Amino acid sequence: MYRNHFSNSVFIKIFLLFTAIVVVNILTISSPLTLMVSLPEYAIVIFLLFKGDIKKSVLLHFVFAMLSLSAQGTLGMFESKDFLLYNYGTLKLVGPIRGCYIMNIIYCIVLINKKVKISESTLYYRLYKIMLYLCGSATLIGLGGILLSSYYSMDSFIDYGIYSFVVITTMFAIIRVADEEFINYAYHLTLACIMAGIAGSFLCYVSGSVTSHYSVFDIAYMADITILSLALVIGIPFIKQKGLLWLTLFLYAILLLTSLGGKSVIGLVFSICALSYLLFFDKETKSNLNRSDKKLRPFVVIVALGAVLYVIKNVASDSMAGYKFASAVSMFSGDLDNMSRSPYIRVASLLNVLNDGLSNPFALFFGNGFGGYFQDHLGLFVGIDLSNGAFKDEIIASGRFTTGHDTMVTVPLFNGLIGLFLVTKITWLYLKQINRNYMCSIAFLWLFLMFYFNTIYAMIGLFGLIGAEYKLKNR
Repeated sequence: MYRNHFSNSVFIKIFLLFTAIVVVNILTISSPLTLMVSLPEYAIVIFLLFKGDIKKSVLLHFVFAMLSLSAQGTLGMFESKDFLLYNYGTLKLVGPIRGCYIMNIIYCIVLINKKVKISESTLYYRLYKIMLYLCGSATLIGLGGILLSSYYSMDSFIDYGIYSFVVITTMFAIIRVADEEFINYAYHLTLACIMAGIAGSFLCYVSGSVTSHYSVFDIAYMADITILSLALVIGIPFIKQKGLLWLTLFLYAILLLTSLGGKSVIGLVFSICALSYLLFFDKETKSNLNRSDKKLRPFVVIVALGAVLYVIKNVASDSMAGYKFASAVSMFSGDLDNMSRSPYIRVASLLNVLNDGLSNPFALFFGNGFGGYFQDHLGLFVGIDLSNGAFKDEIIASGRFTTGHDTMVTVPLFNGLIGLFLVTKITWLYLKQINRNYMCSIAFLWLFLMFYFNTIYAMIGLFGLIGAEYKLKNR
């Protein structure tokens, strides 16, 4: 039987602490002053490890990683790309080796003889087996490509190899400590991290101390954990901290007005549709709503739809939100020529990956592996500016594109149609459970939209999804 260890007062204290960590991480970004936070964080997890409290050490390890900032998230903030980050999740020791990667290795060594705590029937364990296949097969196929082809990219192989290492070691450690208490904590701490990420990002934005840039737009810088923010929309019927929930959703709405990205548009539509389904059509959710929640149903949906209409009507194309909203809408034009540049590059990349696969059936079904590439044999990139954030200059010059920009391109490229099928299937299985735990939506917001993006996102998504096991009936 699960027990809730988090009273409202305890949750608020944790939220305030996490918000303070996010604020310091953002305000001191790229400055060694960030070590004022990250070094004590490492000291805490190492102390708990030596003390023998491995479960709490692992728990806080991933919490601190969730509150970290990735290099990709800072793009546009610095003229030079040669900058260092010093927060918990990105503190480098030697070359690409980060402190948190070393901690993952240590946890795996300590836990190697421990039994798996979660049932093999859980969604998380099924996800673990899928990750073993995706990462393992892409590594082996990529290694073969490196040995047999001079065109395979060693840099790409190493980058995505490190990503796979982080994914597997993260899940290896989590499944060996994830008893009911750990899952309980993961659920509530993930919620606190998401809310703190929003609040901390908002405070830094309104202070005017930190901003980022996208193309010609000045936008709010948002902590990496905010990739899960739209899970809060789906969680409206379930989250007990209503006052804090509405506050953080309001702050997030303000941030989105300046920083609405393409994936945020997709996530926003998804979350509103999912919330509407839960409130009006799902019998289990409707039966658990109290009287005040039932009265709020029309209001919640009207506000959500009103927010979308506001963006459409009042946020013009001279803002980031308007530009990205227009870009997302252009995807449904049915004509590549009418698409905006950003979605066009993604669709064109996917079409080229599939076209290359027609001449190589093995790659079509199993992928090219890490370090593999696709070429613009369809001529869809002709006349398109690919240098402004789409691909690196050296990749454009070579004509061999070793990465995509989201799951729909990178998974077919590295893992083929079989990999794409597995990702889609496990995402769907999670979505079928959102009426029991709204955090199952993380499978869509992270895995389906942003898999293979960066290691911070991976740890955020994987820790959030172990929290999604809280109260699921398939345990």
